[in-house]
Amino acid sequence: MRWKWGAWVVTRWASPRAYRPPGWGGIFVGGVEQQSYTVNETLRSSVIFGVQNLFSDPPFGRVDLISCRNVLIYLESAVQKRVLNIFHFALRPKAYLFLGSAESNGGRDDMFKPLSKKWRIYQRNGVTQGGLLALPRRVGELSGGLAVTSTRVGPPLSQVAGIAQKLILDRFAPASVLINSRCETLYFCGPTDDFLLRPRGVPSQDLLAMVREGLRSRVRAALREAESSGLTVNVTGARMRGPQGFVPVRITVAPSTGDELGRLFLVVFRQDNVPVIVPADSSAEGALVRHLEEELKVTRDDLQSTIERFESANENLKVSNEEVVTSNEELRSLNEELESSKEELQSLNEELSAANQQLEGKVRELEIANNDLRNLLNSSDIATICLDRACRIKWFTPATQTQFKFMASDVGRPITDFSLAWSGGGLIDAAEAVLAGQAVPPHAFQTEDARRYLRRMLAYRSERNEISGVIVTFTDITDSQLALDAASLARQDLSESRAMNEKLRLLSVALATAEARERRKLAQDLHDDLGQLLAVIGIKAAALKKEEMPESLQKALGDCMVALDQASRKVRAMAFDLNPPMLEQLGFGPALEWLVHEIQQLYKLEVTVHDDGKAKPMDPGVSATLFRAVRELLINVAKHARVGAASVVYASGDGDTLTVTVSDAGAGFDPRFVGVSDGKSGFGLLSVRERIGLLGGSVAIQSSPGNGTRVVLKVPLLNTDGEVPQAGHAGTP
Repeated sequence: MRWKWGAWVVTRWASPRAYRPPGWGGIFVGGVEQQSYTVNETLRSSVIFGVQNLFSDPPFGRVDLISCRNVLIYLESAVQKRVLNIFHFALRPKAYLFLGSAESNGGRDDMFKPLSKKWRIYQRNGVTQGGLLALPRRVGELSGGLAVTSTRVGPPLSQVAGIAQKLILDRFAPASVLINSRCETLYFCGPTDDFLLRPRGVPSQDLLAMVREGLRSRVRAALREAESSGLTVNVTGARMRGPQGFVPVRITVAPSTGDELGRLFLVVFRQDNVPVIVPADSSAEGALVRHLEEELKVTRDDLQSTIERFESANENLKVSNEEVVTSNEELRSLNEELESSKEELQSLNEELSAANQQLEGKVRELEIANNDLRNLLNSSDIATICLDRACRIKWFTPATQTQFKFMASDVGRPITDFSLAWSGGGLIDAAEAVLAGQAVPPHAFQTEDARRYLRRMLAYRSERNEISGVIVTFTDITDSQLALDAASLARQDLSESRAMNEKLRLLSVALATAEARERRKLAQDLHDDLGQLLAVIGIKAAALKKEEMPESLQKALGDCMVALDQASRKVRAMAFDLNPPMLEQLGFGPALEWLVHEIQQLYKLEVTVHDDGKAKPMDPGVSATLFRAVRELLINVAKHARVGAASVVYASGDGDTLTVTVSDAGAGFDPRFVGVSDGKSGFGLLSVRERIGLLGGSVAIQSSPGNGTRVVLKVPLLNTDGEVPQAGHAGTP
C-alpha cells in the first residue's frame, strides 16, 4: 500500500520556510493532473510501515519515541493505565513519550517524568513492574487450520528453582522491603505484616508511612546513613509498639545499585531476642507505669536521634554553606573573567565593526563623490577643458561639446590644433603663465554669434600639490549681462516709483487733513446753525402748546414736537459722527470707548477693548482715518457677522507703529472676494485698505466661512521728533 499526499502537503514542503534535510528536496513524485503524490523509494526504504493493534498485539521493544496523540482521551481509566504500562515497557530507558494536548501521564510521574507539560512531552523513568504489565495473549493456528498439539512434559528446572526459592523466602527469610532512593517500596519479602501497617486514606508506597510506631525515626536515620556512607547499617535498641507493649527490634539497611532503577536499599526487620524483665508488681498500675516508661524511652530515643540528626544536618549545612560560598566566589571570579573576556571581545568586535563601517563609508563616499562629480560635470552649463603640461586635452565637460563643437575623439589632441578664435585669444600664453605658477585674471569676450563668455584659468594640482595641468572654464554670461542691464533700469524705475509713492503719501495726508477740517466745519455748522434753529423752534412750540387750542391741533402740535426732538438728536449725532470732539481733545482711546458705547446702543453688539497702556501719538489725519476705519469694521460685524460680540485690541508695535486688531467669531467670508466691486461683498474693506495704505499703513484680513474674521490695521505713529516715519506699502489679505 502506498500513501498518497495532497497537493497542499507538497506546497508546504516546497515553501522556503520549511525545513528539508540535505538531499531530501524532491521526496514527492507524481503528477499535477492527478493532484496526488507519493514518496520516492529512498524515503520508503528508510521507514517501516506496519499495522499495530494497541490492545491485542504484542508491543514493540526498545523504542526511542512513541507519539500517541488524542487516543487516551477516548479510553477508560483502567485501559489508560494498561496502555501506559505497555508504553513504559516498549520504550528505551530515558526515551520519550509525546501525548495529545488534552492527555496526561495519569499522575504516574514515577514512570514518565514530565519534560514539557505544555506540549505533553514525557521521559521514561524507572523500571517496568511485571505485575502491572498485562501483555495480550493470542492462540496461534497453523495455516492449514489444524490445531497445534503439544506433548506434556515436566516443569523446567528454572521453574523448580523458582518455587524452592519462593518457599524459602516466604517461610524462613526475615521481613524485608526493597525501596528506591525516594523511599518508595518496590518489593516485599517475609512476614512484613509484623513491622508494617497500611495507613489510612490514599494508598501510599512510602515505607516511612508504613512502619509501626517507634521505628520511623530509626529507619529514617539508618537510610540516611546508608545513603551517605554506601555501607550496610545495623540499628539495635529500636523498640516497636506491639499488642503486649514495646518489642525490641533490630534493623538492617543494605544499599545496592539498581542500574536503570537507580540507588536501591534493602531494609530488614528482625525481632531482637532480648529477655524482658517483668517486675513483681503485676497490677494494672505497674503495667501502666511500665508502658509509660517504655514510651518515654522510645520518645527519648527518637528525640536523641532527632537531635543527632539535626546536629549532623546542621554541620552538613555549614559545610555545604562554606562550599557554596567558595563555589560562589569561584563562580564570581570566573564570571568576572568571562565578563572581561566578553568586554574585550566586544571591544575588538566593535573596533572591527567600526573599521568595516569606515571602509564601507569610504567606499560609499568615493562612489557618491564620483557620481556627484560625473553628474555635476554633466549638468553644468560651464564649458570646462582640462589640459596637461603639453597643452593636450585630457578631458572636457559635455557643455564643451554643445557650445564649442568638441567631440570625444578630440581627447589627447593638442589645443593648438583647433582654431582659437572661440577662446577669446591669448589662451596659449595664459596657459603657459598658469603652468609657471602665475595668477591669470578672468577674461571676458564676445563670440561671433553675440554670446558673451567669461574665461577663467586655474592650475590643476596633484596630490603632492604640484602643477600638472591647466583647468580652463568658459562661463556663458550673456543672460547675466542682460539681467544686470535690466536690473539697472529697474533700480532707476524703483527710485522714481518711491518718489511718486512719497508724493502720493503726502498728498493723502493732506487730503485726510482737509477732509477732517471740512468735517469739523460741517459739524460746527450743523451744531451752531441748524441745531440752534431747531432749539428755538422747540422752545416756541413748547410755549404754543400752553395756549388753548382744539384737541386736534394739540395732538398735531405734540407730533411736531416729537419729530422736532428726533431731528435735533439726529443733527447732534450727525455732528458727533462727522467730528467727535473727544477725538481732538482727549485722543484716540476715549473716542474708541465712546464708539463702543454707541455701537452697543445702536446695534446691540457687545464690544471689548484692550489697550496696552502705552502712549500712542498720532497725526490728526491718521487718527481720524483710523477711527472711521474701526467704526466701519464694527458696523460690518454688527450687520453681516451674525454674532453678538466682538473685540478690539490696540497696542504699540515695533518701528513706531500702532496695531489695531478687530476680531469676531461670526460667519466669516472668503477674503479673495474682498475686492469685488458689487457694493455688497467688500463690506467697506476695500475703502478702508486704500485709505490706510495711502497713510503709510497696512491692512491684513484673516477669515474663512464659518470661522470668524480677524482684521489687523497698522498705522504709523509720530516719532520722538513729532514726524511721521517713511511710508510703507499697503498690506494684502
